Amino acid sequence: MFMYIRLFGSLQIEDGQRWVGPDDLGGRKPKQLLEILLNERGRVVSKDRIVDLLWPDELPQNAAATLDTYVSVLRRHLEPTIVRARDSRYLRRVHPGYLFDASEVEIDVDRFQALIVEGQHARDEGDLERTDHAFATAIGFYRGAYLEDEPQATWTLGPRERLERTYRDLLVATAGIATARGKFDEGLHLCEQAIAHDPTCEEAYRQAMLCSYALGRQHEALHIFQRCSRALTQALGTGPMPETEELYRRILQDTPVQQLLPQALPSLRTRQTEHIDVPFLGRQPELTFLEDAWRTSEQGVLLVTVQGEAGIGKSRLVTEFLHKSELRCGRAKCTELERDLPFSGLAAALANLLTPLNAQDAERALMAGPAVVELLPELDGKASLTPAITLPPEATRIRLLESIVAVLRALAPLVLFLDDVQWVDASTVQALGHILQRADTSPILLLTALRPAEAADNTPVRQLVDAARSAGRLRVTGLEPLPRAVLDALLPYGADPVELWAATGGHPLFLTERLRARAGERLEEAILSRCHAATLAAQRLLEAASVFERPFRPGLLAAMLGDEAALVSDVEELLARRLLLEHEGLLSFPHDLVRQTVYSSVSAPRREVLHRQALRALEAEGVPAAELASHAQAAGVWAAAVRYATAAGRQALLLYANAEAAAHFKRALTVLASHPALVEPAQYEALLIERARALIVLGETDEAVNTLAQALASARTRGDVRAEAEVVHWLGLANWSAWVPSQALPHGRRALALAQRLDDLRLVGRAHAFLANPHGSLGHLDEALRHAARALAVFKQLGEEPPAMVLYRIGIVRHHLG
Repeated sequence: MFMYIRLFGSLQIEDGQRWVGPDDLGGRKPKQLLEILLNERGRVVSKDRIVDLLWPDELPQNAAATLDTYVSVLRRHLEPTIVRARDSRYLRRVHPGYLFDASEVEIDVDRFQALIVEGQHARDEGDLERTDHAFATAIGFYRGAYLEDEPQATWTLGPRERLERTYRDLLVATAGIATARGKFDEGLHLCEQAIAHDPTCEEAYRQAMLCSYALGRQHEALHIFQRCSRALTQALGTGPMPETEELYRRILQDTPVQQLLPQALPSLRTRQTEHIDVPFLGRQPELTFLEDAWRTSEQGVLLVTVQGEAGIGKSRLVTEFLHKSELRCGRAKCTELERDLPFSGLAAALANLLTPLNAQDAERALMAGPAVVELLPELDGKASLTPAITLPPEATRIRLLESIVAVLRALAPLVLFLDDVQWVDASTVQALGHILQRADTSPILLLTALRPAEAADNTPVRQLVDAARSAGRLRVTGLEPLPRAVLDALLPYGADPVELWAATGGHPLFLTERLRARAGERLEEAILSRCHAATLAAQRLLEAASVFERPFRPGLLAAMLGDEAALVSDVEELLARRLLLEHEGLLSFPHDLVRQTVYSSVSAPRREVLHRQALRALEAEGVPAAELASHAQAAGVWAAAVRYATAAGRQALLLYANAEAAAHFKRALTVLASHPALVEPAQYEALLIERARALIVLGETDEAVNTLAQALASARTRGDVRAEAEVVHWLGLANWSAWVPSQALPHGRRALALAQRLDDLRLVGRAHAFLANPHGSLGHLDEALRHAARALAVFKQLGEEPPAMVLYRIGIVRHHLG
């Protein structure tokens, strides 16, 4: 049975026959705790962040303990039948905080947003009846402001404002559908609802004028214009937009209503050319913001995020800032393909920073941080470096992070710019956090651009932003569509700024494509129209290029398609048409939306062939295994996908990049699950164990235990005692890492019994060494000491050093025993 939660209006919960309101959750703080977790449902919210949100002014004496108490209170009221915390279906303790599991919950906000998407798809397909039904149903879910029982709480303000705008826009969109279907009374009613919700919504007034006029109420339509004018003057100190005034004038002139009914997209009078280079428009406040941020960073490292949806102009803004300031900069673009490749974003930015340096500056930087050559081996010859000492993975990673900081400090002042950070890998985020901590007094500007919606799913990015905010080292700016006035600069391009703004809403990417497109086309159609204007050979080359998410060498296309001489002319044509861009010998698309549109237009069989060709070309170049795994999977070369994903996971483990490692191993396991004929049980079990090891380090012990349970079942089915011994050892470690020593103990005992059965001294020693830990944690001090002593004896017999934990455990036990 699903729980139903209402977040519109006051918090309401329906659980079967039981109703729970905001006053039924054990007090205001437990209720606020639930709302915070619901706000981030499906994602872990750290205890530190929860504490900051619950007590913004003054913390209680023991905030962490108080928080845990409130969690217990909330569980009792939310799930009164459960006995143990771990049995909770909804409130889960996941390091470093808590998570609300919404997998068995229906939430009105989620349904509201899903219905809007459903309606938009139906509208795109021309099904107005289905659109009207979806939009009307969504409107019914909006019972009031988001969590209106907490009007001032910081965690409600952003979502509430966004949902209020969404609701207003939904009312206007539904009114437009009603108008298109001839239901003018219904359209007028919806417009009045939108105006009541937002008295400055000019589009609603304009739509209401049209509906009233269509109903034969000319006087009422003119009166609505007067209401609009007064509302805008009083609230914003401005008058109606030209298109609203034009509608008023045409109603006064008794223009036939059929001529006024809205079109799907207004026509544009544009100069028909594909070669327009749209100038940089507006954004002066944002440029000033970046200039101020740079001056602030001169006092110490600063993290700046430029936020906005795809195509809104984030990259263009930063490029303009860097061009004007002429600052030393290393820049890179993160890609979804490489989000599980450790340090991929940072390595590309460092290469961009270091490669152009003269010999003296390069040597100075590398002497300061020699371990950077582990990320960029191509720089190894730029300085006379002493060979590095081999260290354990964790120590190697720390050395690398320190070297990155040292290199940047040696070259400061500088800017490090990472674009599309919503797809950044976890290791790069950790490095940025390390730079914030260790280079605090250095003039370094860490400049990032991201899409907020996608970044919300990237936990490391959110944690980095929170850490920078807490340290007072964060500046954030958001980009909105351009205002109408700045479009006057496009008059020399043959554009009508008023109609162009009405058609695009001032969205920079839409502006660019509309200037290059035929009137009336949607964005995807506009992009594909430009592509289809190229020769057939150039189109085929562009389709091949769309499989590469990152910039690529032209030689890769030659390796894929052959006929290098003909390829040169095709590339030149695509560059001339601005369908590809060239920078420092690498090709890329002008925007990822262009690449995605081209890629989506390619048939599935051809995409598979192109990925297979790309895989062969990239294998010859020795690119990272993670990239090869992605192409192999898209190409349907399943064995290679498993092989490369496994290799990528192991490479990540060597860098102590456990999040990326776990993701790569999961990809390999997903392929094997879909293609059981590829499964070799012993390798499959080893892969499960490797993923579990990474998960244990990440604190995701529940998932680690589930993963190991699959390995255990496989090993027992095969009757492989050695494999079973390995799995149960890691099951013990997983439970002990989760601070459940009572569950770790039986696994440790089983591992010892199997090791003795195998007569394998090394496994016996390892099992004794492990058993000392849960016994010690449970207060079985004599047993802990006995197992530790046996482990020492075994490793002495083997002539090997015992694990450091054994000596640590002996010291702890003896301390407790006095």
